Amino acid sequence: MYYISTYPLVGRKLLEFAEELRRNNINDIGFELFYDSIPFYEAKYYEKFLQNVNLGMHCPMEGCCLLAPKGSLDLEYTLDKHKACFELAQSLGAGYAVIHTNSLAPRSAEDIAVQKAILPERMAMAADIAKEFGLRIAVENVGFGYNSSLVAELSDFISLAENRSLEFLVDTGHAHANGWDIPALIDTLGERIAGFHFHDNDGTTDSHLPIRSGTTDWDSIFTAIKRSANAADRTIEYAAPYVADIISGVQLLKSRLDKSEDKDE
Repeated sequence: MYYISTYPLVGRKLLEFAEELRRNNINDIGFELFYDSIPFYEAKYYEKFLQNVNLGMHCPMEGCCLLAPKGSLDLEYTLDKHKACFELAQSLGAGYAVIHTNSLAPRSAEDIAVQKAILPERMAMAADIAKEFGLRIAVENVGFGYNSSLVAELSDFISLAENRSLEFLVDTGHAHANGWDIPALIDTLGERIAGFHFHDNDGTTDSHLPIRSGTTDWDSIFTAIKRSANAADRTIEYAAPYVADIISGVQLLKSRLDKSEDKDE
């Protein structure tokens, strides 16, 4: 299934984009609702313009960190926001919810070590909460070495797979900015990968460029997906300046991942 992240569709832009898809009879693409930027929170409004549209939900980010200290107000706030997000996802009939391993705030080496140790139990806790709302969750690789926000490095992210109840979302842009071997990651996690976020960058910063606008080796990634994770959902997650490129991005993915040929069309 193909999805469009509403990450760049702030406020009423989501409504305008949904109307554009409807006018052009593009009805085979779902939305991954970015919780922090959706224009309203009451399900009845979404039901009016997203009827019969597949939906996913992206977890809240603003002020949230699932690795906050136990008993802290930060953790209480984070859990309350995630529960509200999961409740909305349930009311809308969303099929999944993406959660982050950690916030994107910079932290010290000492804090990273502490948070790395509690990472598995907190991801399991989030998954258990999501199940209360009938949701499956996909744990996304987030954080960056360049700004000291990377808690789950490649080995830590892969180690989370020891918990058989977890599924994963591989964000290609985040992985590329951290220098990860993306095809190897795909082959390692295989069918445990529930979905992908697709965007590009120059290998140093997370710029959410359109596919093939940066330095990512897309051919090797597409080949690995077809080999090891072809059933995973595919979500375009471009930045706001590239909204006009979203549909062509979906079409590119379809041309590479839905056909038996391993070449661009």
